[in-house]
Amino acid sequence: MSQYIIPSPAKINLFLKVISRYANNFHEIESVMSCIDLYDYMEIKITKTSTNSDITINTISDLDINNINSDNILYNIHQYFVDNYSIKYNFNIDLYKNIPLGSGLGGASSNAALFMIFLNKICNLKISNCQLQKISFNFGSDIVFFINNNSSIIRECGNISTNYNNSSKQNILLIYPNINISTAKIFSLIGNKFSSKVSDNSINNCNQLELVTNFKNDLENIVLENYPEIAKVRQYILELNPAILKMSGSGSSFFAIFNNDKQLNDALTKVSDKYPDFFVKKCQILQQYDQKI
Repeated sequence: MSQYIIPSPAKINLFLKVISRYANNFHEIESVMSCIDLYDYMEIKITKTSTNSDITINTISDLDINNINSDNILYNIHQYFVDNYSIKYNFNIDLYKNIPLGSGLGGASSNAALFMIFLNKICNLKISNCQLQKISFNFGSDIVFFINNNSSIIRECGNISTNYNNSSKQNILLIYPNINISTAKIFSLIGNKFSSKVSDNSINNCNQLELVTNFKNDLENIVLENYPEIAKVRQYILELNPAILKMSGSGSSFFAIFNNDKQLNDALTKVSDKYPDFFVKKCQILQQYDQKI
């Protein structure tokens, strides 16, 4: 039996613009995604088998996971690979969840991406990175970002346009108020208030702070208008004088950038004391994450 421990990172949207609505009611977006140093961990034990490949998954978390079954996507990916490739292992996975579910931080997509990368390598499937990204769209739109493993400019319904190469290891305060927001509902409320496209070059000519400051999240005001409890939390954080405060994706997670670490640490203490049931953590934005497979 072999054993592997694989870290699986969270992500944030440095900005998010909604460009148009497609005929199928999905939306064309423009965004930059970056990973942060908040990780789930998959402890995977494998044994060789001469019969059909099997998988068992045990989800472990100190978080309130709101009865969301976080491992279904891994079962589905395993079945896809069994159906389409030669898989000669059984898998026993302990999935340690540190990324809150329903937070918009991409935990399930990250788990999926790392499991696909793992299967490709361990089973010697020799699937190209490009093909692996195409396969990932069978299971979700954000998985491709984690397979790419670089801060990325995202367009259309989640396609990677190009890498965003100006990420820096910026410390942030991450706040998830344990409110699960329906992404579909928020997108449905945007109406026809669309933004104009910006070129890849214009985005890549901005450093990270310029990007976060100058490019907004089109969904943030919609969330604040429809979830007054989130608006109240945001107002409290603003009173702590962050240099930047922005919602990530469709929410309900926010990230705050402060002028120095003392202000950030003070804010971490104050928000944690006022809202003890919230997920509040100091994190760092990454250009890439370390794929330990």
